[in-house]
Amino acid sequence: MLEPLLKGYKNNELIPISLNLGTAITKPDARLSLQPNDQGKIVVAIQGIRKEPHSNQIKGTKFQHHQN
Repeated sequence: MLEPLLKGYKNNELIPISLNLGTAITKPDARLSLQPNDQGKIVVAIQGIRKEPHSNQIKGTKFQHHQN
């Protein structure tokens, strides 16, 4: 799985990750790549995969899905 990353590409497989944002924890699937940051250090970049929500209503608030 590291070979594409070391060559500058995203990995081919989806990786389950866990993000703790302080007030919320999300567990999306993502593809990873290695990218230089502003200081020139190599960091892991996360390319999330957006999935459709299971419902268009959360706690009484309705959401609409718009196609681009």
